[in-house]
Amino acid sequence: MGQQQLLLLVAGTIIVALAVVGGLNLFGNSTDQANKDAVVQDLMSVASVSQSWCMKPALMGGGGGAFTGFTLNKVDWPAANDNGTFAVNGTPTTTELKVDGKTKSGKTITVTLTVDANGKINTSLTGV
Repeated sequence: MGQQQLLLLVAGTIIVALAVVGGLNLFGNSTDQANKDAVVQDLMSVASVSQSWCMKPALMGGGGGAFTGFTLNKVDWPAANDNGTFAVNGTPTTTELKVDGKTKSGKTITVTLTVDANGKINTSLTGV
């Protein structure tokens, strides 16, 4: 009877170990997804303040209808926060602005703002 109890003890230990490893993997995946979601939310906030800056007259410190000359500093957006790092991608043009957000795991997500012929600003996300 001693061997049977030892076998059950070993089997139980293995099952518990597998459950713990599985739980840790699920927790890690959830943490990565939460960080990615937070960076997306931050990028959408950057897009919102960028739109406001673009539409504000140049005499009032805005872009005067263009993204030319835009920087994150002009809208008081930090280059890094608890969620990730942020940077303007390339040189903003009159009609297009791209801002990259990098998650803690190194994944890059880009928000692109474009002004169409009617003056409407369209927003899109890539890398989500």
